[in-house]
Amino acid sequence: YRYRERGGKTRLPEPSSGPHLPRLSLACCIESLPDIIKMAVTLHTTLGDLKLELFCDLCPVTCKNFLALCASGYYTGTIFHRNIAKFMIQGGDPTGTGKGGKSIYGKYFEDEISSVLKVRQDNELLCIYICDLVRVVDHVFRFKFNVICVCQHNARGTVSMANRGPNTNGSQFFITYGKQKHLNNVNTVFAKVIHGMSTLDAMERVPVGKKDRPVHEIKINKVTIHANPIAEKEEREGEA
Repeated sequence: YRYRERGGKTRLPEPSSGPHLPRLSLACCIESLPDIIKMAVTLHTTLGDLKLELFCDLCPVTCKNFLALCASGYYTGTIFHRNIAKFMIQGGDPTGTGKGGKSIYGKYFEDEISSVLKVRQDNELLCIYICDLVRVVDHVFRFKFNVICVCQHNARGTVSMANRGPNTNGSQFFITYGKQKHLNNVNTVFAKVIHGMSTLDAMERVPVGKKDRPVHEIKINKVTIHANPIAEKEEREGEA
């Protein structure tokens, strides 16, 4: 949002005077972030619970798929079939082979990759640079705000869709054991672990055999959905 003054000088507008930014599926929409906290599910595994915060505002298609599969019991009884220490643990395949699983949309659905490219905080001046597929947004806010790059594989406990290439998402997902920058803009990040890091620690310690398969089964016994805003919204629209 740059504008040119008389004389050709280019400057940035003050945050209060800049054009209104429409509510998009981007992390720069500060007012949408408190809503994201309410969107959560708990995976009750044989090693303990993992509570996940879902980014429904940023990845509505992916989150709708995950929540619908959770609600239908699709993940109940499934195992984590691949476990690589310092990398990730993968599950979501009802066949337990790593070759199965379908989405609610059919075989595959497209990626939803939104990446926080850069964050700079100078006292109270916060600049967030975000790329959402082919759209680039450059906007300035004045907030005292702790910034979290929610759309990247930038922390332990990041939850992302497993795929076989671009736009091949089904039901399988993985949880990272640390930063995995090489997966940014490759896999869709749609959630993060907010409680249960000790469970994730226990998972990482499980020994593995051939093809990184855990020697001792790590199973999802059940899933608790704490809030499903997508289903609630669709229900309200259906009643209207």
